[in-house]
Amino acid sequence: MKDSLNMMKEESDNSSQPSTSSVFTPRRILILCVTTFVFFMTWCCAAMWAPFFPGEAAERGVSSTEVGFIFGTYSLGAVVASLIYGPFVIPRTGPNYVLVAGLFLNGVINLMCGFGDIIEDHVPFTIFFFIMRAVGSLGGAACETSIVVILTQEFPGHLPIIMGFLEIAAGLGFTAGPVIGGMLHALGGFRLPMLAVGVTMLLFVPMIWILLPRKDYSTKGNDSSRIQLFKQMVGIPGILIMCLCAFLCMASLTFLDPTLQNHAEKFGMDSRDVALLFLSLAAPFIFTSPVAGFILSKKSWGKTFIVIGLFGNAISLLFCAPAPFLTSFVPERTVWVLVLSLVAVGFYNGLYLVPVLPEMFQFSYEKGWQESIELSSFISGLFTGFTNLGAFFGAVIGGILDDHFGFSWTTVIISSLSLAQGFLTSIFFAYHCCRYERQPLDSDHEEDIDVEIEV
Repeated sequence: MKDSLNMMKEESDNSSQPSTSSVFTPRRILILCVTTFVFFMTWCCAAMWAPFFPGEAAERGVSSTEVGFIFGTYSLGAVVASLIYGPFVIPRTGPNYVLVAGLFLNGVINLMCGFGDIIEDHVPFTIFFFIMRAVGSLGGAACETSIVVILTQEFPGHLPIIMGFLEIAAGLGFTAGPVIGGMLHALGGFRLPMLAVGVTMLLFVPMIWILLPRKDYSTKGNDSSRIQLFKQMVGIPGILIMCLCAFLCMASLTFLDPTLQNHAEKFGMDSRDVALLFLSLAAPFIFTSPVAGFILSKKSWGKTFIVIGLFGNAISLLFCAPAPFLTSFVPERTVWVLVLSLVAVGFYNGLYLVPVLPEMFQFSYEKGWQESIELSSFISGLFTGFTNLGAFFGAVIGGILDDHFGFSWTTVIISSLSLAQGFLTSIFFAYHCCRYERQPLDSDHEEDIDVEIEV
């Protein structure tokens, strides 16, 4: 049996590119708003624990390392799940069922976590939240991956705009989640954040089911052919570099989850104050993402933004503690230095995360891939997988490093990784620009890939 990527080209050619007016209908705009909000809630529920959970866990004898693993369990499970959903499950079943099932599962898990405070012993408390975060990651990855596929299929030819919306929603959820969690915890204790998010997600299940178009997104093909195509996808150097950038962006943010509260306690801050610290990280991210998306819709500056963001992030992280070698001229334990450095970290990460996903599609187009559900599913799986892998790495390594070396050296190590990635990405972009002429994202791609698979 022969299976080929020409099937994807035929699917793309058979459907003419719709005009903007025909694409942005009221129903599709409503779908965009609702799915984007679900995307936001998915990231929010994963990140909102940061201002209060480490303190609740510490009261039961849970160390920073264990808290880091609890935070990271969600991300690690999402890595595995998204790399299965994207290439294999969604092309076979379609994203509708995956989204509804994932949203329902995530809502139920959050409700169950809300009653975890009744567990007082160290070991049962740790095991319970390990399991809850692991199972919840299956629902979170299902929501993220399927929403990307649905929107790229519903809005053909408008990839930068749609991806900009999703990345802004993810960034908002991830950075504003701790703010929301801290505020709700201050108002109603441990249970209120969990119950509020869980109920909200369950309320959106019937709405999503009603709004989703009754169209067959699934494609023909077998698992062996999809594995072969997926291997080709991950073999594209530009896509791997972008995956590493997405990985490092999330690691630069998530290492603060198990560490920032303990560092803030040295300033006498409570959970409400820690929530405001996370707000200083979230606010510039929220501002930068749409501005960067608007600029990138007019100018092809994605690679420039990525390089500037990586180096800017590396420098900003050094001032968070500050780094031990900066204490001679940077005041220690000064709130305004911490706030300004967090503002800079949020700004630079927002600047370079927005262009990552469009650049992944651009690199695939240059290798002859055509717009299709296969391409959307594969890239969605990779992007979701590596962002969650970065979130896992940041949370776990952040907790371990904080236990052994303290917050100051932890920021130095994460900064060094961002600096190294900045040099690697700069060298690759310089090499790439010398070899390839950039093509517009919405242009027709004349080159095609023909992969024959014998079964």
